[in-house]
Amino acid sequence: MTALGLGIVNEIFNRSGFDFAICAERPGTLRTDLGLPLPVEHGLDVLARADLVLALPGMDFRADPPQAVLAAFRDAHARGR
Repeated sequence: MTALGLGIVNEIFNRSGFDFAICAERPGTLRTDLGLPLPVEHGLDVLARADLVLALPGMDFRADPPQAVLAAFRDAHARGR
């Protein structure tokens, strides 16, 4: 993901008292566009409990997202999130 996108979302939501979590298809250490390591503790199961879901831009934004990611977003959307 882009460091700028993550910084903006963090500033708005994490500092506003939201229960803020970052998730990925597989938990682990990801790298931002600046090469900064980002430990991600949560998988897509977090989306099933989320009230608000944001998709941040990634470095490979032209590639199709994995089917598991699309399914998790579709499920969240179907629940009105």
